[in-house]
Amino acid sequence: MPRLALASLAAAALGLALVPLAGAATSAVAEEGTVTMSGTAYEFNRVHTLLAGATIHVLEDDGLTTTVADDGTYSLEVPDQAEVTPYITKDGYGTIYLQTFTTDGQDLVNVNFQTPTLQVRDLLAAVLGIETNEDGYPAKCAVVSTVSTKQVRGVTYQQFIDWGAHGVAGVQAHITPEAGQRTYFNEYVIPDKTATETSKDGGVVWSEVPAGEYTLSAAGAGSQWPDVDVTCADGRIVNANPPWGLNQLATTVPTKVRPKWTVGKRGTARLTGLTVGAVPQQELPAAAVANGETIDFNGAVTVSCVGSGCFAPKTTPASMKKPTDLMKLLGADAAKVRPGRTLTVTLSVPGYNTRIDSWKVREHGKPARARQCVPLGWSAPQKVC
Repeated sequence: MPRLALASLAAAALGLALVPLAGAATSAVAEEGTVTMSGTAYEFNRVHTLLAGATIHVLEDDGLTTTVADDGTYSLEVPDQAEVTPYITKDGYGTIYLQTFTTDGQDLVNVNFQTPTLQVRDLLAAVLGIETNEDGYPAKCAVVSTVSTKQVRGVTYQQFIDWGAHGVAGVQAHITPEAGQRTYFNEYVIPDKTATETSKDGGVVWSEVPAGEYTLSAAGAGSQWPDVDVTCADGRIVNANPPWGLNQLATTVPTKVRPKWTVGKRGTARLTGLTVGAVPQQELPAAAVANGETIDFNGAVTVSCVGSGCFAPKTTPASMKKPTDLMKLLGADAAKVRPGRTLTVTLSVPGYNTRIDSWKVREHGKPARARQCVPLGWSAPQKVC
């Protein structure tokens, strides 16, 4: 498995560093009543087979569609402050619905589709013993999700597929209201009716689910998992797939950002020191380590300044072994952190929520600190993750 790219983290940190920290966090398009939903469409169990030419639809609005590009990607403007259930159609492939998102000022990134061929769809139905209609779809509804690791959120598609199995083992998944027959997938991606919790594949399916609205939830593996909404109808396959669905929630980077301010005779603060503490090492499962898998634990730190006369954002690797001295990165630009300007430090590390610390410099006294974070896999800062 390749190390998660520092360049990707730096780009993400740079984008976040330019987002104003005052007031409610919204994307630019959200102010116009829409957010952007984007992702990649690929064939189930064949991640390098991209579904160029497929059509992405929105259940709640027949007029919202887009075509998947040659590289498998798509992008679609969808309503903000609304329920959005995307689905995909393509000749030779099953029609697959995703979870129902409730948009709230955040762009929806990496909303991927893993879509089976009609032959694989029929095979899975036979293995699970699902009654099908004349078109080969479930007579009722089938709901699938993957209890997936946080390490595949907030990464590129190439990093997503390089990770290998996305699942987290030892987790129990539930559907509310209780309905259908639950079956977990084993590590070989085969439905196993004897299993009582997830394997490292992470897959789980509920078959024979009546039409209606449901909530998926999970517990186990010492982690927290978000509730996931799905909308069922007879003949529908819903796949709340990674990196969304039942994804492992992250914590914010547990380290400290320490500025040093020296207040002069006129009462104006001057930046004389700025460090980021060592980034704690994350632990991979023993089996992953045995296979030589690694993570770029170090991440990236971006320092930016907002206000007339400020410097351009600067990015450097964060250290896992010792504090990072950002004064060396700033050099002479440290003197540009003056009254009326805001200094921001953005720390992005794989597997963690992004951490954002900022200081608004005033005419008198030390600057006041503001803290925000960006939930892993989301697009905009908020006060609490």
